[in-house]
Amino acid sequence: MTQRIAQSVTDQLTRVLVFVDRAIDGAPDAIWDGVDEAERGTWQHCAHIIEALEFHFLDFTVESFQWNHEFGVDWEQFGNPRRPTKAQMHNYLQSTKERIIAKLAEVSDEEFMSEEKNAPWVGATYLDKTIYSLRHLTQHIGEINQVFARHGVPKIEQDR
Repeated sequence: MTQRIAQSVTDQLTRVLVFVDRAIDGAPDAIWDGVDEAERGTWQHCAHIIEALEFHFLDFTVESFQWNHEFGVDWEQFGNPRRPTKAQMHNYLQSTKERIIAKLAEVSDEEFMSEEKNAPWVGATYLDKTIYSLRHLTQHIGEINQVFARHGVPKIEQDR
């Protein structure tokens, strides 16, 4: 079984998840919680990012995925006093990363090119879905960086 694509996806995913770790660590409490309804808190972006990674990479269907399952909190609801702590978000990120990497270790190059049936709006193949998911993640990191910039918080830097 050839797994060159899985290795590339795993490498890129690992690199981009560093951004999420840094967003969690770098967010001052007020930015973590959210300043106002128009500007989501960092926790909301991170919860959405990680949940979307689970949905896309772990091959759930829209009907079978239990949204907001990790914390029992709707990440879209502003000002929720039950929001997760940074430690809880780190744990969620780490456990999701481990499950995704384990899943990718089982995916052959041929499977990456197979038809995407669970989320066809992301593209025609499982590879399309993984690229879509990474692109979605980086979009939210960009949004977090915009919030950080508006509040004088150092932006999340990229490693090479």
